[in-house]
Amino acid sequence: MPKPTYLYSVRYLPPIKGKGGVTQLIKWYADIDFHVDAAGERVIFAGPASITYDSPSVIDPVHKLEIGAVLSAIYFEFDMKLGFVDILKEIR
Repeated sequence: MPKPTYLYSVRYLPPIKGKGGVTQLIKWYADIDFHVDAAGERVIFAGPASITYDSPSVIDPVHKLEIGAVLSAIYFEFDMKLGFVDILKEIR
């Protein structure tokens, strides 16, 4: 993976007492260092997967997203340093 690896997220800060709510598009970076096993190989596996939502949340309604198909499943162990780059857009 390239160093740094850039990530994007949407952050929603709800209003306090009815004032000041804001949604932001944030650009982050991640420096990722994969773990290695005793043989010096990166700990990375790929294979079949499925997705279930066993406990819906009122606060984070991600369980309402419809899953069309699982394209790939990857498991890896790593250390990551996460840092802020910029607020790309802000909606009030």
